[in-house]
Amino acid sequence: MSWIGNLKSDVNLTCLKGDHLKHTIALLVMALNLAWGSAQSEIIESGVYDSESCEPEMRSSRKTCRLIEGTSDAFEYLYVAYTNVGAGESFVLPQSNEDLEVLLIMESGTVDQSIADSKKHMGSGSVSLLMPGDKIEVDNNSPEPAALYVIMWRVNMGDARKSISSPESSRSLLIAWNEASVVQIDKGERRYLIDTPTTMMSRFRMHVTTLNEGMISHAPHTHGEEEILLTRRGEVEESIAGELYHVGAGSLIFLRSKIPHGIRNIGQGQAEYFALKWVPRN
Repeated sequence: MSWIGNLKSDVNLTCLKGDHLKHTIALLVMALNLAWGSAQSEIIESGVYDSESCEPEMRSSRKTCRLIEGTSDAFEYLYVAYTNVGAGESFVLPQSNEDLEVLLIMESGTVDQSIADSKKHMGSGSVSLLMPGDKIEVDNNSPEPAALYVIMWRVNMGDARKSISSPESSRSLLIAWNEASVVQIDKGERRYLIDTPTTMMSRFRMHVTTLNEGMISHAPHTHGEEEILLTRRGEVEESIAGELYHVGAGSLIFLRSKIPHGIRNIGQGQAEYFALKWVPRN
């Protein structure tokens, strides 16, 4: 059975506040069906992808939109979507096919998340890393909607299953925003969220940079790793291969390997963004 087929059969949605919620299901199922059916083979180019201007993937009270989907230098498949979780809604996201890893990033609101015996109250900025074979339960028990990013990937190898070495150090994680270590830097601060191997990566790193007004994080540079930036608040100017982009909160910046890039805070007050980097296993 395909991964989507497994997802359909394994998803368990519960209703917390009335039978009418039974028909608001498929928060992620519908989005992933649409994602899986589109052009998976397209190369994702370096650039800015705006969650405010993308088209919703389904008609409902929630906005669910696909920001990027396709292949890259490191990934056979990479997918990023932005979606809402209504008050009282819950869902279970399984990984039955054991060939995808998943990262959830809380954009706003609060939800309860659980993986196996671990359960946490996750607010804005909190992140969850899901290893193949595990499942995560997300429950919005608050009276307000929540929003999150869903990032899924399969490494760029001929047989993705062969890349899954399942080292003992690889495990699913729930990291609340206030649990991360914070380091003051001369341009603002840096909050370290994840630095770990995964089943598909020798190293996966994620941090949040808070950049003071007018500051440049670094001059344009290149590196062998690909990178994703997600702007959390403020306004920045991103340089990509010599072209400048004005980027607001809620946008995604994708940077391919060895593409010159740099970022500067051009708004009033501080700007803040998530930064993700990865090194696939050989």
